[in-house]
Amino acid sequence: MCIRDRYQRRVHGGMYSEEITGLVIDLGSETTRGGYSGEDVPQVYIPSSVGVLEDPDNPMRKRYYVGDSTILVRRDHMDIVESIRGGAIVDKEAAFHLLQGIFVDHLRLPSKPQYPLLMSEPGKHSQEHRQRLGELVFEQLEVPSFFTVKSPVLACFASGRSTALVLDSGATTTIAAPVHDGYVLQKSLNKHDIGGDTVIERLRAHVEKRLEKPIVPPYEVTVSVDSNMNRTYETVSYPHTHPRYATYARKLVLKDMKETICKVAENPAEIPRDEKVEYVLPDGKTLPFDDSRYQVSECLFTSTMEGPDPAAFKGIHHMVLDAINKADLDLRKELLSSIVVTGGNTLLPGFIDRLQRKLCEIAPQNAKVKIISYPTPIERKFATWIGGSIPVSYTHLTLPTIYSV
Repeated sequence: MCIRDRYQRRVHGGMYSEEITGLVIDLGSETTRGGYSGEDVPQVYIPSSVGVLEDPDNPMRKRYYVGDSTILVRRDHMDIVESIRGGAIVDKEAAFHLLQGIFVDHLRLPSKPQYPLLMSEPGKHSQEHRQRLGELVFEQLEVPSFFTVKSPVLACFASGRSTALVLDSGATTTIAAPVHDGYVLQKSLNKHDIGGDTVIERLRAHVEKRLEKPIVPPYEVTVSVDSNMNRTYETVSYPHTHPRYATYARKLVLKDMKETICKVAENPAEIPRDEKVEYVLPDGKTLPFDDSRYQVSECLFTSTMEGPDPAAFKGIHHMVLDAINKADLDLRKELLSSIVVTGGNTLLPGFIDRLQRKLCEIAPQNAKVKIISYPTPIERKFATWIGGSIPVSYTHLTLPTIYSV
């Protein structure tokens, strides 16, 4: 039965309280996941950025566009605004329209849903972030109650564990967080501003060097097909396109390029030099890749700074081991044998093999290193949301909940 059919049955059958025990939202820098508790995967998976178009007659009036289907439609002067970065709200108004769009347009719920709401929060959070979140859900969305759970803890729940080392590598940040009995060990947590966007930026520099110009975004290309099925590409200029929208559209092409052709080499000394692939750009041009598709991801496992600074990024494998070594001595063995890997950036082919190899090289002798990666990309990408869907669906569980007054 599809989600919409279930919703109609809930509405007309008066079965809200029996079927919907809560809503789960996982805020991410690149995408946001949302849906009903108890489901296997989120029903909503949309960009966290929103389109904003000002009224030319009244700049104080703005129209917001949420979701792929509306953002991908180019409009003159439409800006792209980040609502979430690093799991924290950076634009409160944009975040409100993002969540309201999830509830109303995608989940077909009232604009102010009267259900408990669980939201993920970063492993490291600030009081300001929680205050913004509380104001948003109670004052603007008017939910009756909500609770927050740290993302590493939810990833642990999804793997069926309460103690593990969670490595979460997303678009903007990578976190190595030890979790013990359902609590994040804050003093042992490692965080660096490196992730999928870092790989995309290196890929952008490589592509623009090859092309000697920026990528042509899809909205500037029109394609015609003749009777012999031959395609003709024509570039059209739109001078009133907002610069941030053009940057966003180019980034989507680079993101697809990264997910399609980029890989992580298990051993950088053995990168195949004669392996060649091609990527077709939106304007029909073909861009060949050789070992460069391995080189752009090397930033994830190599140091970005020189010198003895202990806080410098030395590679994701060092992040994991450093976080484990900061934990209590009696926990280290268990953490090293329970490394849960999640986040969209870890879906790069070869990432798990490289991580396993590097950890075995730097781990203590005779130590057992075990990486727990979900069998399907869907589970690894949505692990945090799935972990949140589990506790909310069990009404007998008592969670630390904040209620509206």
